[in-house]
Amino acid sequence: MSVAVAVRAMAGLAWGGRPTAVETCLPLLDRLAQNGDVVAALPEGGFLASMLRTNVAPRRLFLHGAPGTTPDLPRRDEPDDLRAVLGAHDREGLAGVPLPWPAPPPKIGPRTHRLDSLYADSHAPGLLVLGAGLGPAAILEGAARVLVRHRPMLVIDFSDVAACLRPAIWETCVRVCDTYGYAWHDGLLMRCSTPADRCAAIAAAGHAAAVGLPLEWPELQPLPPGVAELMAPEDVGASRIAWNGGIGLVRHDATAADGVCVRFDDALPATGMYKTEQDGEGGCWRWTGPGPRAAFLLPLTGPGPWRLGLEIANWGIAEPAGALRALVGGEFLAADRRGSNFISFAPVAPPPFWSGAALRVDLTTPRPQRASPRDARCLGVCLSAARLTLI
Repeated sequence: MSVAVAVRAMAGLAWGGRPTAVETCLPLLDRLAQNGDVVAALPEGGFLASMLRTNVAPRRLFLHGAPGTTPDLPRRDEPDDLRAVLGAHDREGLAGVPLPWPAPPPKIGPRTHRLDSLYADSHAPGLLVLGAGLGPAAILEGAARVLVRHRPMLVIDFSDVAACLRPAIWETCVRVCDTYGYAWHDGLLMRCSTPADRCAAIAAAGHAAAVGLPLEWPELQPLPPGVAELMAPEDVGASRIAWNGGIGLVRHDATAADGVCVRFDDALPATGMYKTEQDGEGGCWRWTGPGPRAAFLLPLTGPGPWRLGLEIANWGIAEPAGALRALVGGEFLAADRRGSNFISFAPVAPPPFWSGAALRVDLTTPRPQRASPRDARCLGVCLSAARLTLI
């Protein structure tokens, strides 16, 4: 088993679930510009189409179905015919070739339009969601001006095709977008730079979605000098996306619905932390640093309210009361308990629609300092575990 396959398989096991296209799309909707449109080509009646209708303003959602489906009646501000199937070419229907002998009239095929024809000049597509069974590569071929001018995020939903077909469909989409400057990621928004990575995301981790993001995104730029070597290998791949507002949603084992506890090891998605250290007896910990801010991700099994507890292996620079602070959703949490080796914050009350997703926790400390002349690292606080407990 390759390293890529092993890493992605362990990531799926760690979170107790496999990200779906719905879970992948939700954080991307948060990144959508206020005036950005969502254009989707999906089978009618699917959960993903329903989610988009629920979370996107009607005037910003343009949902095309499969051939033969009848979408909602067109609105005044939308393209003339949402019944048109998206494809690589504009066609008004296939009338067939007249036969020289009596025969039933040939069937008229579906109207097909390019994304460029419908949206390049009159709309601002910010997110394209394409069902793998509806020919996403052909749709992208007909979206050259949209991809160059509007730089939308791309999501390919594999849930409507067999697993054996998904790698080939993904690779075809990658080839189409190669000239437009897109980086591809799996359902957890971890980078998939090679065919082996993409195959591993599908075969080992069971991802049901692929995400294409414009290379000019700030989160995709190289990490600052000296930072990459201080991070765990998994963090380097995830930090450019996961810790800049674009983390993919993940599911947690339903048997742990009353709370969750995770260790601070290299399997925990985190940034602003050094690699895991171990004591040889199963214990592990991670220091924050070299900067004063760190962040990590916890599975969120319900709406709460929750108490966030941190087990402290060494207070380090955060020894003074109030020196270690935690934020969720940009808001500071109140520290309600503190002991020699722990601190807790409550209440943590995320919005109800976050349930079953991922909770990002940001930590701030005073400026980390070198612990000793022999250790070049600038160390903040040392963490061994994090807990979410229902209040």
